[in-house]
Amino acid sequence: MNLRRVKVYQLDSDGAWEDKGTGSVAVSPALCIEVAYETPPETVEGSDPPLLLKTRIRKDLDFIRQQDTLIVWTEDDGSDMALSFQEQEGCNTLWNTIRQAKNRLNGVEGGTDIDIDNLPFTNNDDEDLKEDDRRSENGINLPVPSMSTIKEIEEIMFAASKGAYGRGQLSRAIQQDNFIDKLVPLLEMCEDLESLEELYSLSHIVKMIVFLNDSKVYDYILKDEIFPFIVGTLEYDREYPAAKTSYRQQTSAAKFKQLLPIPDAAIALKITQTYRIQFLRDTALARMLDDGTYAAMNSMVFFNQVDIVGWFVNAGPGEDYLAKVIGILNEEDIGEEGLSVQRDDVVLFLHELSTVAKGMQLTLRASYYRTMAKLGLFAIFDYTLVHEDIKVRLAAAAILASILDHDPALVRSFCMAQQKQQQPQLLINLLINRFHTDPDPGLQSQLSELIRVVLEADEPAGAVPATEQSELHDFLNLFYEKCIASLVAPIFTVTPESIKTLDGEPASIITHIVGLLSFAVKSHAYKSKYYILQSDMTSNLILLLRAKESYVKLAALRFFRTCFGMKDEFYNRHFLKHDIFSAILTCLKSTEGRYNLLNSACLDVFEFIRKENIKSLVSNLVQNHKSKFIDIDYVDTFKGLILRHEQNQETPVTSLGAEDDESSKPSSKPNANGWDNAEEAYFDESDDELDPEPASKPETTTAPSPRPQTGGKTVPHITTATLLARSGLPMKRSASPLGLVDYDDDDDEDDMFNIMAKRSASPISSVPSPTASKKLEEGSSNGGTNNGASTPGGGARISFTLNKGNSSTMKRRRTGSFSGEEEGGGSQMDTKG
Repeated sequence: MNLRRVKVYQLDSDGAWEDKGTGSVAVSPALCIEVAYETPPETVEGSDPPLLLKTRIRKDLDFIRQQDTLIVWTEDDGSDMALSFQEQEGCNTLWNTIRQAKNRLNGVEGGTDIDIDNLPFTNNDDEDLKEDDRRSENGINLPVPSMSTIKEIEEIMFAASKGAYGRGQLSRAIQQDNFIDKLVPLLEMCEDLESLEELYSLSHIVKMIVFLNDSKVYDYILKDEIFPFIVGTLEYDREYPAAKTSYRQQTSAAKFKQLLPIPDAAIALKITQTYRIQFLRDTALARMLDDGTYAAMNSMVFFNQVDIVGWFVNAGPGEDYLAKVIGILNEEDIGEEGLSVQRDDVVLFLHELSTVAKGMQLTLRASYYRTMAKLGLFAIFDYTLVHEDIKVRLAAAAILASILDHDPALVRSFCMAQQKQQQPQLLINLLINRFHTDPDPGLQSQLSELIRVVLEADEPAGAVPATEQSELHDFLNLFYEKCIASLVAPIFTVTPESIKTLDGEPASIITHIVGLLSFAVKSHAYKSKYYILQSDMTSNLILLLRAKESYVKLAALRFFRTCFGMKDEFYNRHFLKHDIFSAILTCLKSTEGRYNLLNSACLDVFEFIRKENIKSLVSNLVQNHKSKFIDIDYVDTFKGLILRHEQNQETPVTSLGAEDDESSKPSSKPNANGWDNAEEAYFDESDDELDPEPASKPETTTAPSPRPQTGGKTVPHITTATLLARSGLPMKRSASPLGLVDYDDDDDEDDMFNIMAKRSASPISSVPSPTASKKLEEGSSNGGTNNGASTPGGGARISFTLNKGNSSTMKRRRTGSFSGEEEGGGSQMDTKG
């Protein structure tokens, strides 16, 4: 084992370590670290072999040990060097040698012969010894700042800032004798004399001060009297002499505006500091920050923001301040120009505060939104979402997005509280109306996404508490009874004539709505299925496949593909009744075989049906539409469909209406609401009304067999006549025969509606559905009672401030408070005059 074997590295201009070679290290009598080549290059006879590295140990040269096998330092020319040892013991030996040499140099100039091989190995704490050595060295003395000493100060600071110890000494020197204050007048002097070199040096000095990453230095340079000098010097850069920047103008134009005077001066100072450090990080020093400085600035911003948000949400002056600010939105004379501007400023202030709170830790963030809900944050959307200024509407949408990002249940709880107090317009309806009418396409898209998040209900079982699940169920019932009709209203305006000219804003709105429907199909199971199957929307959605805009056709295709992907025979029969494949094949033919997104989307629908072998769809395609796709030969999808159909025809039928492939069965799951019991009753009912099968068809009448008991329920077991014949058992007809499943009868959908209506009965007994059918009313007798809005947090109390009056009136808004608690599921309502 060779303890002296090392690799030599040098930091290149790109910040990467370049391997200079491998050799053997030794310390010469002249106190030089010498690394000889492991494989010496060819040299002239008689000449000394060249060295891979030679560095003299001096008391002003800082060596730093990193990890266990690295020693790094900076040469006089600014190049960073490193020795990487093969063994840790070799690194320990050289490090002890360097330390002892520095101790001798601090006592007397010169040195004695030191043999690295004869030095003893030691296990002393190297860091403690290094600190002892450094305490013996003299501190840095900086000249008094003046025009004549700027260059000298720059050189001293540059040399000191190369090592960690030098930066610490430099930081202490800067904080003494008001050094930065003495630099301030030099900027104006240099600009008056147009001394560019001095300005470049002054800029370099300021950068080195910032790069010290010292929080005390940051606090000092961010003061009102110092910060303009800092950004002024940063306008000059030796590397970019032609760059024209105006940092002083930008910072002077940004004034700290207080809606109401902040009573805590420390919080006001932190707000100003946070803005200024962000300006340095993101603008003035953006292209030259190293990782250490960037992390130091981020830490300062984060901890300042924690203090700011914490002050606002804690009971006391901060909460009182927020209550006064939000109270501005409830003033009577909202038509006065001065007050209107002030109200707009309140919205922008709340937007900035919500943006800051969004990055806080969960506990503080939850406390913030709880406080804001109590003070009436949700009530501001009546004013802000319909404001004529796009800037205010965007701020309101951003505030709502931050709330939904934290916890969508807060918005749902607020909507349920509005419903309890019979508010004229629910927040979800306000979002839908604004989504339909807002002229800005970007905000329109954002509102669509907000509606989707509010409706999101695809959390896995057990991921949220049972109380929230119940509240989500109640909210979705409310949505499908009160809101979905207005959401999808634009789709019903599509006609065979209007589809030819559908473009621009109406096409964009319909595209977003179809996207929301696709989301609802996947997330809301039977609720969305019941609405789609009982409405007349499908014919309008099929018309979208004839639109002139490709993105509208693609949205419709995504919807149908999503429904097919549910592998639900109710969906399949419903769409087959509307001849869906004729429309999709016509859309496919319109692409003329071009390789584009629309062509691929159409083919994907058929490929999915073939791959999953959805038999009802495969059969309908081949039997009714074969002539339309037989000539499409640039893909094998349709040949595969024909082959799949032939294979299905060859497969023996086990019972009428039953299929071998599990993928074509409805994807329903048993639950506590009685779905399985209803379906079993439906499939077990008598089929006396059905016509008898022709005698030419094989007998497929099912015979009952003993039913095993599972969990207190009787599970039917069906045995076909064919299987009975093979087994040799006598075949007997049951006294009460089971009904056969006739999938070709369209009336089955009516039975399905009865089942679905029982499941989707509204728990909100006080809110009758304006669109519910007679069957739905009959099936809603088992509905529960709404327990009121509740919020997450295991019994935590949340209060909402609601608007009682019409938001369009010019009178003072009356507010009511709603609070829900998990204990007992009760609720209480108070009305405030």
